[in-house]
Amino acid sequence: MGWNMEQTVVRQGMALDEYIRRMDEAPFEIINGEIILVSPSIAESGDIAWIFMNLLFPVVTSNRLGSLFVESTFVLPGPDNSKWVTGSRKPDLMLFSGERYPDYKLANPGWRKRPVALVPDLVVEIVSPTDRMVNVLKKIALYLEDGVQVVWVVDPERQIVMVYTPTAIPFILSGDQILTGGELLPGFSTPVHVLFED
Repeated sequence: MGWNMEQTVVRQGMALDEYIRRMDEAPFEIINGEIILVSPSIAESGDIAWIFMNLLFPVVTSNRLGSLFVESTFVLPGPDNSKWVTGSRKPDLMLFSGERYPDYKLANPGWRKRPVALVPDLVVEIVSPTDRMVNVLKKIALYLEDGVQVVWVVDPERQIVMVYTPTAIPFILSGDQILTGGELLPGFSTPVHVLFED
């Protein structure tokens, strides 16, 4: 007498349609299968995000370096199904380098009605007073696992920027030290203190 055992496969994430419907109710991220509600940004975080945008936008557009987004979401589709979301992230700012985003739109005719299913090259995360550093570090690790090339973590309380990449040792910049865009954003540089000025 043989056993007829059915394997139960638990699929992480949710259907794209459900994801879109739930995002309309309240913004959230899917991190390791768990739904994490996104807290509203405080004024300081929004201000720093726009300072970054104003600094980056002229360099990115004049040199055609890519596409910038503030407070937008990107999703990780299922490996075999673009109508399934396995994860989602909502950085404070993100950059898709070169022609990646225009190419994505051409390859996805329904892009207007869906979240962006493309991993950015650069992500900026602004630490809020309620963020626990252990959770920030976990999120940085996820970004790098997703394929993000550079993560800038801005800590307004300490007035520093922490720089993370997949291959280099992380480092911290403050005060008059210069944050540069490296190979990803040639031509971009700013003293760190500029991000925290009123």
